[in-house]
Amino acid sequence: MPADRLRGINALHAATDVYTWKLLRRDLRLSRPETTQTMTALVRGVLIRDVPDS
Repeated sequence: MPADRLRGINALHAATDVYTWKLLRRDLRLSRPETTQTMTALVRGVLIRDVPDS
């Protein structure tokens, strides 16, 4: 597996991990919609970064 692909998979794993949710909701006291928006932004950031240039 190429290094860039593995890095993207690792980033998605971290962005969607239950502890990320816990950090945002409990530790940072974000609302559920704010937490959802933040995690969505994290995932989109990873996916957009990993899209090859056309």
